Amino acid sequence: SSGINAEYGDPRQALVSLLDKFKEAINQSMDGKYTFSDGSGGSSKSYSAGAELFKVFKTECIDRISTIEADKGLGNIKDHLENTGGIQPSLFLPDGVFNTLVKRQLKLLDNPSYHAIEKSLGSLKKSIELIAKNTLGTGKGRDP
Repeated sequence: SSGINAEYGDPRQALVSLLDKFKEAINQSMDGKYTFSDGSGGSSKSYSAGAELFKVFKTECIDRISTIEADKGLGNIKDHLENTGGIQPSLFLPDGVFNTLVKRQLKLLDNPSYHAIEKSLGSLKKSIELIAKNTLGTGKGRDP
């Protein structure tokens, strides 16, 4: 605390300075421009949180979505039409049929979406911990 006061004169200035430094490091990591010392005496490593997030979506989300059968659960659209609106030849599906079919299909995206969110959150936590450790000097097991 006395070191902070000596350097900044005011703990509030120190906090603002540290938060600004951390914010800048986060922005740089999203752009792939964040570098830090690996602790082995001068060499530095580059880190891209944006690339990590892209990898999550590319490998996890897209792969899971591509395995979904697009026509799963649709059944026979003609049956849906007959059950909701009678037999009426029309160019467009009636609103009730359309809403039912769309909601059913969107429900198929729930699991891949939740999985992508969980993986993204894990990736962001990892990024924040790495940046906090290297930017703010927090040790393992300590809060930034």
